[in-house]
Amino acid sequence: MNGKSYDLVSSTNETTEKIFSAKPGDGATILFKLDYVKDGHGGQLPPPSAVTERSSAAPIEFEVQAGEWEVVASVMKESLPYLAGWNQLMDISSQNAMADAEGRDQDQY
Repeated sequence: MNGKSYDLVSSTNETTEKIFSAKPGDGATILFKLDYVKDGHGGQLPPPSAVTERSSAAPIEFEVQAGEWEVVASVMKESLPYLAGWNQLMDISSQNAMADAEGRDQDQY
């Protein structure tokens, strides 16, 4: 991101809205934008608790190639269910369903 790094973590209950948008860019690119909005006006500075010497004014924009986005999307699709514990919940649900089905099969005989 233009050699700059950003620290936008707020540890307070600031009311500044954050708007994240994604739009098709030129060619096979996607333009992502993070903007701070206060009182209906964009381009605001991050909340004071998030400002460091490395921060800059909003909006923060970055552009990715279509292939780069496919890699990011694939990584998120494969990893987020595991991070959220979805696979464990599905395993438990499957085991319960099989146990219920086995119990019903034994009741028929």
